[in-house]
Amino acid sequence: MLDDFKLRYEFVIRLYSLINEDIELIKALELISNINKRKVNKARLMLEKGYSIEKSFSYISKNKEFLSFFETAERTGDLKNALMILKEKYEFTKEFKSKIISLTIYPIIVVIISIIIINILLILVVPKFTDIYKDTNAKLPNMTKLIIFLSDNVFNIFIIFTLFLIIISISIVFLISKYPSFFDEIILKIKIVNLIQMTRLSKNISMLLNSNLSLVEALEISMPSNIFLKNKLRLVVRGIKKGESIYYSFKKAHIFDELFLTYIKISENTGNIKKAFLNISSIYEYETKNMINLYLKLFEPILIIIVAIFIGGITIAIMIPLLDISSFVMIDK
Repeated sequence: MLDDFKLRYEFVIRLYSLINEDIELIKALELISNINKRKVNKARLMLEKGYSIEKSFSYISKNKEFLSFFETAERTGDLKNALMILKEKYEFTKEFKSKIISLTIYPIIVVIISIIIINILLILVVPKFTDIYKDTNAKLPNMTKLIIFLSDNVFNIFIIFTLFLIIISISIVFLISKYPSFFDEIILKIKIVNLIQMTRLSKNISMLLNSNLSLVEALEISMPSNIFLKNKLRLVVRGIKKGESIYYSFKKAHIFDELFLTYIKISENTGNIKKAFLNISSIYEYETKNMINLYLKLFEPILIIIVAIFIGGITIAIMIPLLDISSFVMIDK
């Protein structure tokens, strides 16, 4: 079973390819019904009964943005263009998600592997050396004593650490649910997060404007999940509806950078808001891709160095006394 985004993605991609070949809509829906027979066939039956495309496709997904494109398609009589824009948007979203996953998955894998290796050392390797040191009554450095302590108490430490993480996680979830806007504001101050949010927002608005929606409609449909940013956008919408200039409405939100505001100001002089958001989204997309690639390049050596320090530290700590014992034996002989 496909999740909502994957279903919309498959539906739009396949439907566009058929409509682009001038296949009639009802027939096209029959041909792609294997995506989700129940939902697609229900949408097709609704169309056959004379319901609007927007109403019929609400059985595919309730997503507001998804349906707005088909409402526009009916209004303009250009379903092919609406599908093309939606297709480009979903392809962008999918590519963007894969890049974000790439950014997060590598560090997670490295950390998990590191934890496994460190635990193997503490549980299986260190105890063998501990027995040797007990038999020889060797004087151990503080670093070695620490490693032996961790090895002897690894399970207790694991339980305490797990409980600590659970308590911290519950506390964070509780605080976020109680003060969502405050936490979203903090998250938005992280450069990469801010850039990703602004890229998505500007791209969504650009595509909605290209489907002949007004700026206010595009903003209302593009409301992000970030509560803080959503509240700021609501202020922008309110200002535009009151008759304030687009530039001033965005500027007084105190969240959009100079690049964004400059293009908005130019668009008010030229009357081409579509081009402004196209340029903004292109620049943000380029900057985001560069930053993600930079982070990926930095993560690899940094994580390898950190892992090497931990594993190397454990190895050195348990080997130093052994070398001292060997030296003592050689001198004794």
